Amino acid sequence: MSKMYLEEEKRYVVENENIYDYLTNDDLYLNVNNKHKYSKADKLRKMICIYECNENDYYKVVEMNKIYSTCEQYNIAIGRFILKSKDIVEYQEIAKKLIDISDYYGTNLRDGMLDKAKEYFNNKKYFDSLSFARDIINAYVNYNDSCFTEAFINDINIKQEEFDFSVEAVKRLDKDLYNSYLEVSERNKNNRIEQTIEKCQNLREGVKTGYLNNEKFDELLFLKNLPFFTRSTMKEIYKDMNIVVPTTFGQTYNRLFETVVKEDSKDVMKKLIDYRISNNSLEPINYDYIYKSRFIKNGRELEKEDKDAVFLYIETLGLPPVERVFNVVKDKYLTDELDIIKAGNKQLVKTIKVKNR
Repeated sequence: MSKMYLEEEKRYVVENENIYDYLTNDDLYLNVNNKHKYSKADKLRKMICIYECNENDYYKVVEMNKIYSTCEQYNIAIGRFILKSKDIVEYQEIAKKLIDISDYYGTNLRDGMLDKAKEYFNNKKYFDSLSFARDIINAYVNYNDSCFTEAFINDINIKQEEFDFSVEAVKRLDKDLYNSYLEVSERNKNNRIEQTIEKCQNLREGVKTGYLNNEKFDELLFLKNLPFFTRSTMKEIYKDMNIVVPTTFGQTYNRLFETVVKEDSKDVMKKLIDYRISNNSLEPINYDYIYKSRFIKNGRELEKEDKDAVFLYIETLGLPPVERVFNVVKDKYLTDELDIIKAGNKQLVKTIKVKNR
């Protein structure tokens, strides 16, 4: 029972004490004990309070139904009072209220208001947040930067729980938008599957031949073609491809490679071990830490503009922004395996040259 209703009942009792007196008048009750008399009076008073409170119809019908499950039960309860009111003027105003309640309650029950009310309260938290949910799902429908849900969630700075809640809200309350979501979600799923298969095939080709698209296949290309770097994106891919989600890092890639790469999966997995690629090495880049830290190799230190250049290289080539990728690019840069061209004023030019090896 809501706070608003309880306050309304208290106010109503104080301002209308005579109603309670009328409802408990001994003339109305013959051959009943006082407990029954006052119980009935309390119920009728609650019905009046509910009827006159400022809550919506959904709330009123649900609360009335808790007191009298049918309008027939209510009509029986008020019958003696209505008959007596014909002879007692003081009762007539209350009798009119009781009759009005009967009309209101009976009409709403016949119109299916109780079922609508139950649906309303089941969905109330979604009703209250529908505007927020629509904004999130509309943004998802129009998002073109990535087919991965995690990327979208990170870009707009919300939590997975908020995204899931938004999906459920439009599913319940906005069928058109939900259908648009399903359409985009299915398209993203197909794109994820295509990308995953392509990357796994690239890994097989690179590991078997030592080259990929006429470029020597090294750790950087291996990392670029890993199909996922976080457990969230892994779970999304595994769900897409109906693969059971594993619990350990090694199994994580192994099951996918066995499904896509098949007979060459062990060779690809061996490269994970050779490159010592683990969960820790695939953590997102910690930019603050890197800018505060010193990196020296072969007597050469990575200055701020060099760090900028490395980050630009990762961004421009579409490499995954994880610690392992940064370390590989940084080491190649410091050993002159990569030449990232910079302008004289230290502002970076998005022209990147990879030295021949």
